[in-house]
Amino acid sequence: MSGPPDTLSVVIPNYNHARFLPDSIDSILHQSRPPDEIIVVDDASSDNSVEILRAYAARDDRIRLILSETNRGVMQSLRAGVEACSGRYFFGGAADDRILPGLFERSMALLRRYPEAGLCSAQSLVMDESLTRERVFATPEVVSRPAFLPPARVRELLRLYGSWFMGNTTIYRREAFLAAGGYMPDLQFFADGFVSQAMALRHGACYLPEPLAIWRKMDEGFASASMNDEERVASVMVHVRRLEQTGFRGLFPPGHTDRIEEDFRLAAQRRALSRQYRPRPEEGAGERVARWLRLWTARLGLVARFTTPYRFRRYARTLGPYIAYRLGLRR
Repeated sequence: MSGPPDTLSVVIPNYNHARFLPDSIDSILHQSRPPDEIIVVDDASSDNSVEILRAYAARDDRIRLILSETNRGVMQSLRAGVEACSGRYFFGGAADDRILPGLFERSMALLRRYPEAGLCSAQSLVMDESLTRERVFATPEVVSRPAFLPPARVRELLRLYGSWFMGNTTIYRREAFLAAGGYMPDLQFFADGFVSQAMALRHGACYLPEPLAIWRKMDEGFASASMNDEERVASVMVHVRRLEQTGFRGLFPPGHTDRIEEDFRLAAQRRALSRQYRPRPEEGAGERVARWLRLWTARLGLVARFTTPYRFRRYARTLGPYIAYRLGLRR
């Protein structure tokens, strides 16, 4: 077992996100249950990231810096941080995200209660770079109250609704994480999603049905840029299928990988539509309405192509949290 019980490390990879670092780090330092250590891996940034990080480290001895001499990419930075951390649990953050009050306290309380769990995750909000246009990210709400889901229940929920794990809200049991392969570079943007599902299927998972982080979703961000690249998505899915037939044989529900690939394809096509119908500064009110109608007509036609019992179930589990949040019934 790595680290004493209940110890929590935070790992943050950073590359040229100086403008977001104070918001990200402050949201971690101000948690009601603070982390025991924060490891920031700077991937040879060319902006003033290192200057900001050194100032934070000078003020708080929990912050440890790893400064890469060359740019190695997000996955290698995360792997270096996980190898260096000492906590029994760790949280893999992002330099451009913000976690919300209560994430660590509520997650660690559930993990103390269910030490067999491989991880604990929650819902997330998604916003643009300036933290506007807020909404709940569309993941299925698999239970309505904080709970531990044993492996058999995880398998059934994945079969019915697909994945609900959000990388920016997940705290992992480090020993189980490493045993499951950790952040596998070949899986790129899906590395956290794959290991989360594998760990949950092996050990069970805790879940908090409330948004406890904010994902800044930007076109140039690691996840968005990767998932917009069809060749990269296809490459990742080749590796996922290989893993499913080797070290993880029999672990995932039948047809699960096919649905993952469908989800990626549908999401990529929806993003392409959104880019195609983006507003223009010179648009008048009539043009904006017409553009909005064209966009949603195209989206509905796209969704109709993927209409299956599985997708109906998944949509039903994502719509409720979205409506509740928009109506102010959840904060």
